[in-house]
Amino acid sequence: MNAITMNRDASARRASLCLAGTSLIALGMLLQPATAMAQSAPATPQDPEAAEVEEVVVTGIRGSLRSAQSIKENADQIVDSITASDIGALPDRSVTEAVQRIPGVTIDRLQAREDPDRFSAEGSGVQVRGLTQVRQELNGRDTLGALDGRALGFEDVPAELMAGVDVYKNPSAELIEGGLGGTVNLRTRMPFESNGRLIAGSLSANYSDHAEQWKPQGSILFSDRFDTGAGEIGVLANLAYSELASRSDGIQVSPYRARRLGDDALCAGLQNPNGDPYACGQDWIDQSYLGLTADQTLYVPEGVSWRRLDSERERLGGALALQWRPNDQTEVFLQYLRSDFDTRWDNYEAIPQVDANNNFVIPASGTQFTFDDDGYFQSGSLRQISYWRGSQPVAGELGTQYRMATRHQEREESSNDLAVGVRYYPSDRVAVSADLQYVKSTSAGWDFTIFSSAYVPEVTIDLSGGRPVASLGPESFTSDPANYFWHAAMDHIDDNEAEQIAGRVDVAWEIDHPVLNSIRFGARATDREVTNNYTQYNWQALSAPWNEPFLWMDTVLPEHAMLYSFDNFFRGDVQAPTVVMPDIELARGFLRNSDLIENIGGNAQWSPRGFDAESLSTQTEKTLAGYVVARFGWENTPVPVEGNIGVRVVRTETTARGSGFLPDLSSYPSLPADDRAFGTGAAFDVSGEQSYTDVLPSLNLKFQLTDSLIARFAASRAIARPSFNQMFPFVDLTASVNPQGTVVEGWGGAARGNPELKPMRADQFDVALEWYPSPTHSVYVTAFRKNIEDFFTTGTHTRTFEGRDFLVSGPTNGEEGTIQGFEVGYQQFYDFLPGWLGGLGLQANFTYIDSEGSTSQQYISEWDAAEVIDGLPLEGLSEKAWNIIGLYQRGPIQARLAYNWRGKYLLTNRDVSDVRLPMWQDDYGQLDGSVIVELRDGVSLAFEGNNLANSENRQLMGNDVLKTRSWWIYDRRFAVTLRASF
Repeated sequence: MNAITMNRDASARRASLCLAGTSLIALGMLLQPATAMAQSAPATPQDPEAAEVEEVVVTGIRGSLRSAQSIKENADQIVDSITASDIGALPDRSVTEAVQRIPGVTIDRLQAREDPDRFSAEGSGVQVRGLTQVRQELNGRDTLGALDGRALGFEDVPAELMAGVDVYKNPSAELIEGGLGGTVNLRTRMPFESNGRLIAGSLSANYSDHAEQWKPQGSILFSDRFDTGAGEIGVLANLAYSELASRSDGIQVSPYRARRLGDDALCAGLQNPNGDPYACGQDWIDQSYLGLTADQTLYVPEGVSWRRLDSERERLGGALALQWRPNDQTEVFLQYLRSDFDTRWDNYEAIPQVDANNNFVIPASGTQFTFDDDGYFQSGSLRQISYWRGSQPVAGELGTQYRMATRHQEREESSNDLAVGVRYYPSDRVAVSADLQYVKSTSAGWDFTIFSSAYVPEVTIDLSGGRPVASLGPESFTSDPANYFWHAAMDHIDDNEAEQIAGRVDVAWEIDHPVLNSIRFGARATDREVTNNYTQYNWQALSAPWNEPFLWMDTVLPEHAMLYSFDNFFRGDVQAPTVVMPDIELARGFLRNSDLIENIGGNAQWSPRGFDAESLSTQTEKTLAGYVVARFGWENTPVPVEGNIGVRVVRTETTARGSGFLPDLSSYPSLPADDRAFGTGAAFDVSGEQSYTDVLPSLNLKFQLTDSLIARFAASRAIARPSFNQMFPFVDLTASVNPQGTVVEGWGGAARGNPELKPMRADQFDVALEWYPSPTHSVYVTAFRKNIEDFFTTGTHTRTFEGRDFLVSGPTNGEEGTIQGFEVGYQQFYDFLPGWLGGLGLQANFTYIDSEGSTSQQYISEWDAAEVIDGLPLEGLSEKAWNIIGLYQRGPIQARLAYNWRGKYLLTNRDVSDVRLPMWQDDYGQLDGSVIVELRDGVSLAFEGNNLANSENRQLMGNDVLKTRSWWIYDRRFAVTLRASF
């Protein structure tokens, strides 16, 4: 499917989604959805002995806590759960937001961690105990996402389809390998879990206050079971549809550049205005304009950026389940889930653009900068001094160059998951289960940005308070298209597909023995293929000081110049400029009218980049695993003990086929002939193969100290395979040539992925103490430790291409390290209180994580001088995180008030501008709430709110000294939901 076809299909499918949603909501109104329904506690999919269990009536918040607590207390391994009622009753609109309430689980608020400038309204990027290497399962089987080849995003799956979520933190050998941080299993409903016919539905209206938009949401479920001459048959169908609009505003400070004397040698070839033979005159500038003296360092940013992101998403999910029980010994089942997740967003930006090699920020004429005690810029009026205008070095003060950008992105994601299986009980002591799964996922998207640019005369910044106070002016200048030129365009398209077939067989044999209770064994095989058609982001100039003539916006495509003022920026609390940007419709219409930009005139260099042989890559992965687990127990002892011990052995084989580009040395005729013959800039094949075998033992012990007090010990070895993105076979090679152009001083490059990346492995240990004085009252503490080797990180490493060694930056394996910490949890309803106070309850948990060892390497560039930073923590690891949830349920009223907080963590080491800095997500907390009123039996009305306190999200940059990089706000979201069931 090409990008143009995708866009046509997207429009048609969005129309059909809206029609489906409207029909579904109308049907939901007729069917009267409900807050509570009777269901049985489902057995885990890994349990081949699973059969119907005693029905548990789940009613409201109390019932959901009772169900989740029962799963945790009775499990033979360390697990935390959320029941379906929990997901429906929490003030959360997605699975991602629901699982963050579990101790040890945290989420990101970004669309992707490698892109910290775009936020996700519903959260993303689940981590367990600080690790992003989390295995995601659907009914105990693989999920599959086409973008990274591993798993769907949790936000892709409608929460309405879930029966529950289980988080395994130190699993036994019968669970599928791959969850080094933990395994999150999403469970959908099955028809035999209900006593008979069940019809339920919901209808919601969702309001995002900053986007100022209402969006619909609805779901419907039908389940029934029938006795026939061929046995009992169960049927369940579930459909969920939702839309969401969101807006986020951000104001950012550009990276601080070190300004010191003695840096002239780093940019040779120019002379300063007074003719002194300084290299490019940086020392002269710093002495003349900043008053720098020897041994003094000051840090000056390029400016302040304003950003606004308007997003919309549509999600349609459906689940179908069939069960057939022809006799008491046999059960056959089918499960199918489809999820469609479409997103569109518009991005508006005003960003300072200072070329570090030719331009320097200085105080405006007659002004001075102020600095804090550490030498960091605090306030001042900025100008720019440049030595390049056209093709000649010329000195002089300019306005600060600001780049205005409008950007549009669309993405369609789809997943189809089909599983069929059988459970057979040949005797009372033997159970056999087998299933076959086929899953296919697709993801296609396009992204287009167009830039205008101007040299703004007045840029004033004050960072001495909280948020920056900044302005561009005068407005008569910034609002005039005659002062702006068409600067650049950037396009990207991708079309990705992943599919897998997996099969497994499990056998459980109960043994009549005083110690050995049962033996379980089984085997599983998978065959996965991921195909990516992915163009690199294609930035090319339209006009610039180094690419004249200028294409001024008042004369070239003036009808596509848009006056933009960042309306209601930060809800009116932050000043924003009025600027001239490319019309957003030009970005949205990229697939229809890209020729308009391609033929803009002048010396424009941009043309859209389509799919070709260099954009295509294919990766495969085959696994074969077997396991055996023995369950045992001693009851007639002072302290009853039960547990399991087992081992899982798995063989993994991977292949990768892609491409790369050789260095282009055509402009260096004086190089040796063999280097020139090698450095053609041509494409070449990049490939890699790996195979490895892992032996993964596990031990789980459960000590029943009293009727209500349990102690646990768990030990296991785990692996996490790299994502297919991390192994993506593409590299762009470069060569460093001496100033005379006669010698190649080094071979380097940048790799998108590394097919030679090894899996992470860990030995992990848990010790827990759990107290259950009542069905809804528990207190627990768990201590854990993970000894990890071969961390995934980003850094430089040596790889061989076409017979030569290159020092390449990209994904690589780091050193050994340790993660350790503890979790504390508490929940209780205070039934002993008098009257209405007896409806009060509380949930609370706290997680502390500490890491040791050198886990990553980062590089900071200051005027092209690199500094290596060792010992930074793992990306995504917060030292502290906690939840506190106030509960109430009495009579027809249920309520929750939930606050979630996580501490600072390393976000990414991506390039920020052309300065590479460690970036951090600052401490963040968010308040959510809900109130549910039961109108009559089976009918309720819910009022839900997210981000009630309008929390501000901040990002930091730096290492020894941390400075705030950005401030963000986004919507408060409110929903009114009618639910009914019968």
